[in-house]
Amino acid sequence: MKRLLLTALILLVAGCTVERVAAYDFEEAYRYLWQAAEAENKVLRAENRILKPLAETAPVLIVRNEELEAELGQVKEDLAEASKLAALVTSASNLRAQIAGLRDRAGSARATLSEAQSELGRVLRATANINTAMGEVGARQFVCCGSMEPAITAHDLVFILKDPVNVRRSDIVIAPCPPSGLSVIHRIVGGDANGYVLKGDANKSPDPCRPTLDEITWKVVAIAKKVYW
Repeated sequence: MKRLLLTALILLVAGCTVERVAAYDFEEAYRYLWQAAEAENKVLRAENRILKPLAETAPVLIVRNEELEAELGQVKEDLAEASKLAALVTSASNLRAQIAGLRDRAGSARATLSEAQSELGRVLRATANINTAMGEVGARQFVCCGSMEPAITAHDLVFILKDPVNVRRSDIVIAPCPPSGLSVIHRIVGGDANGYVLKGDANKSPDPCRPTLDEITWKVVAIAKKVYW
């Protein structure tokens, strides 16, 4: 009997201990599960805070990326055009420099020509009234209307011999031509000492006058083209 009661007491004590241990383990497990669930919820909330804005902005970012790529392509094209324009600007600058050089050379040439013309005019003026054994020689600026072109044109300087003692066909002479009484500077195309036929090189018909040798006052002996003085 005593042994039976002792056994029952041992079992009773052991049962209480098992129940307490089981209850303690259940509480700990529940607390751990609750903490894990709470941590998982925090993670999910954090993911929502991070991923939701990303999900909302992702399409905008994709579109913006495409726009930036298009702008980059346009910038590359603009750079290529700018390179071409820079080459053109360089070529234009070189051309301007060449043109400036040509203008300087043309200016120098004009100055040299002007000096030469001035010197020629000075020499011609100095020799215009020289008396020679052939007779008196003079010079006259020709400013006529062009009847003797192309042999004599405006601004040509003609050297003339006064009162020539002989003339011949093709000579250019100066003689009065009635009825106007004005002197003409035309070429002899025919006739003789009793009456020469005169005609301007650019005229279609001869002059109406027939001057004699005595009436021919000057004979052209030389022509200087385009002398300005």
